Amino acid sequence: MSNQEDHLSAKAPTAPATVPSGGMSVGGSVNVSGKGNAVGVGNTVHYTETTASQGANLADLAQLLQNLRGSLAQAGLDPKTHRAVEADLAAAGAEAEDKEPSGAIVLSKLESALKILTSAGDAGATLLPQIHQAIEWGKGLLG
Repeated sequence: MSNQEDHLSAKAPTAPATVPSGGMSVGGSVNVSGKGNAVGVGNTVHYTETTASQGANLADLAQLLQNLRGSLAQAGLDPKTHRAVEADLAAAGAEAEDKEPSGAIVLSKLESALKILTSAGDAGATLLPQIHQAIEWGKGLLG
């Protein structure tokens, strides 16, 4: 694991974990704990974690926001929620790419998107790790 805070343990009393082409199957129970984990049933989540102290810059933040916007369609959000989160992410991304970005604007838009996604239940849950990462980077870079 790349981060000491991440832990994955699988107890497989009947069979060890197997990774067939296109997925992972685990017999027994799986416990996932730590920072940056995304778990879902029937969901595909693409998540990369880097912290500001690991060299993230404003271009990385803008790219993360663009990736988040691209993931909205697959999240299963209702149209109104999708539009609201899209607008917040677009505004945060545009500000992050500005010659003199305002941390207050970027962070307020990201916090707004976080609140909306949190209230969206399961549909928004798949995007929460990336939103949290964007907020962490924003604080580190612009805070």
